[in-house]
Amino acid sequence: MESGWEKAREAEFNKKGFSSMFHHVSGVSFGSMQHRVFVRTICSFFMVISKTLLKNHTQGGAAPKEVLSYVNHQLCQNNDSLMFCTVWLGILDLRNGRLTASCAGHEYPALKRSGGMYELIINKHDPPIGLRDGLRFHEYELTLSPGDFLFEYTDGVTEATGASGELFGEEQLIQTLNTDPDAAPQAQVKRVYEAIHTFMKGTPQFDDITMLCIQYKGCERDGGLDTTFRES
Repeated sequence: MESGWEKAREAEFNKKGFSSMFHHVSGVSFGSMQHRVFVRTICSFFMVISKTLLKNHTQGGAAPKEVLSYVNHQLCQNNDSLMFCTVWLGILDLRNGRLTASCAGHEYPALKRSGGMYELIINKHDPPIGLRDGLRFHEYELTLSPGDFLFEYTDGVTEATGASGELFGEEQLIQTLNTDPDAAPQAQVKRVYEAIHTFMKGTPQFDDITMLCIQYKGCERDGGLDTTFRES
């Protein structure tokens, strides 16, 4: 058995807002190498379709839960290969710091309030998109104040595997972020990346390691955000 997967992250800015999408596609294949290559090809094709649908419908001004409902319906049509996506989709209004987000089976983001420490945002997880038509998705809102940080990532971060088979995990991620909670996004992402590879101790990387860290600065300062991506 082999798992086929692809991943993506998308972020866009305009004068009023910032949208970010973390997105992971999975499927399973059995049998010959030809079949496995075929499933990898399907995963890549499914990735392109789902990424395009998510991006275009978000740009149309729909709320995150509406985007996920629409894309889920589209992906469920003729999905004989049983592909599915986990998605965290957040839209941040740079004018007032209001973040509206929906989560379809993806990892919990971490939030650090100004002067505080990083903590996971524990909200309702809906199922991944593509599994079943007619699903309704939830969304949540929170307001970022100047100096707040948001950290999002794929499961390749928390599921990075050490030499003894243990996982890096959410607890160690939060501990790493809180080593220097006020570090700039670029330094924070670099610190987590280095901590993961120290933890792995040469163990082969089996999944992507993709991270996003943003600091909200308010609507009047430096475009409103300091943002860093990293993927490997």
